[in-house]
Amino acid sequence: MYICTAVHGSQKSAQNIFVNVKSQPIWVEKLKSVIVTTGKSAEFKCVARSAVGEVDNVLVEWFRNGKPINTGHTDKITVSGTTLSVTNVRKPEDLMNIQCNVSNSMGYQLADAFLNVIDETTLVERPERRYLVDPGSLLELPIRAEADPLYNRRLTYRWYKDGQAVSKNTADAVHVDVSNTLIVNATGFDRDQAFLDILGNYSCLVSIGLEKGEGDVVIYMQIASEPLIKPDTKRPMELWWIGIIFVVIVLILLIIFICCLLYRNRGETYPVDTKERQMGHDPEKELANSGFQDLSRADAPDEKRLYGNPEHMSLAEDSPLGGDTDSLDDYGEPDSVTFNDDGSFFVKYGGQKGRDMNQSTA
Repeated sequence: MYICTAVHGSQKSAQNIFVNVKSQPIWVEKLKSVIVTTGKSAEFKCVARSAVGEVDNVLVEWFRNGKPINTGHTDKITVSGTTLSVTNVRKPEDLMNIQCNVSNSMGYQLADAFLNVIDETTLVERPERRYLVDPGSLLELPIRAEADPLYNRRLTYRWYKDGQAVSKNTADAVHVDVSNTLIVNATGFDRDQAFLDILGNYSCLVSIGLEKGEGDVVIYMQIASEPLIKPDTKRPMELWWIGIIFVVIVLILLIIFICCLLYRNRGETYPVDTKERQMGHDPEKELANSGFQDLSRADAPDEKRLYGNPEHMSLAEDSPLGGDTDSLDDYGEPDSVTFNDDGSFFVKYGGQKGRDMNQSTA
C-alpha cells in the first residue's frame, strides 16, 4: 500500500494507493532436453509459479511434436502434473520434441526440449578381470569401445589405480600410452616395494561426455602377484558331501534293521523229512511200495463188546452207551509212555492188544 499526501498552506490531504502486482508464470524448473541410451527411461520436469503473494493457480499442459498429450498413462508416456515420463525408449520411434505450456490469468510461458535416444556404448576389446605378474613381467592391456555414431568421436578413456588417475608419462612403470593401452612394466624389478606398488585394483572409464554419465562404461580389473609359497590348492570336503554320506549311512542302517525284524518274525520250520530219515525211514521207498493208504485203528474192538448188543439197546434207557461199569481193564495198565522225536507219544499197554497197537504205530 502506498500513501500520497498533498499539503497546501494549512490544508493537508492524503490518499491511500493499493498496488497489486501480477505476472505470468515464473519458471522454477524449466524444461530441459534429455539424452538416454536404448531401453532406459526419460523424465521431463516443467515447474512454474505465480508472483509472490498471488494465489493464482498455474495450469500445466504437455505437447508431443505439437500435439496435446492427455493427462494419465499412454503406451509409453505417463503425465503426472509437472512431470512427464517416457519408458523403454527405442530408436528411432521415440525421438521426439516435448513442449510444456504453463499459464495463469496473466499469460503463459512455453518451453520445449527434445528426447534423443542413442545406442549403447559397447566394448570391442577389453582386458581380463585379473592378471598375475612376477618381477620381470610386462603387460600391455588395450581397450577399445564403440559408441553411437553421433558421439563415437567424443569417446575418452581414463585409467585409474586404486582410485587415482594413471599418468601418461612413459617413464613410469604403470602408464597409459597414446592408444589408451595400459602398460604395466615390471622388468628389472625385484620383489621389493617398487614391485608391490604396481599391484592393485585398476579401472577404466569409457565416456562420451554426456550429462549424468549417460552412455559411459566402466571396467574393473586386478593385478596381483603369485605368493612365494603357494597355498594348498586342495579344497576341503564341503559340508553338503558330509550330509549326503550321513543320509546314506542312516538309510543302510535302517534297511539292515528292517531285514533283521523280518528274519526274526518269520517263524520256525520243523525238518520233518530230516527227522524221518534219521529214524531209518525212507519216505520215497515206502510210497513206491504201498502208495497212499487210509489211516485206521490197528485193532478195531468188537462193537458188541464195547457197546453191547444192538438188538437189546433201547432209546429209553437212561444210562449212556457202555454203562458206568465199562472200563479199559481189558487193555491193561500202561507200561510206559514213549515220546517220538516230533513230540508225539504213544502208550504201551500190557497184553496182546497193547503190542498190536505198538506194532501199528511203528
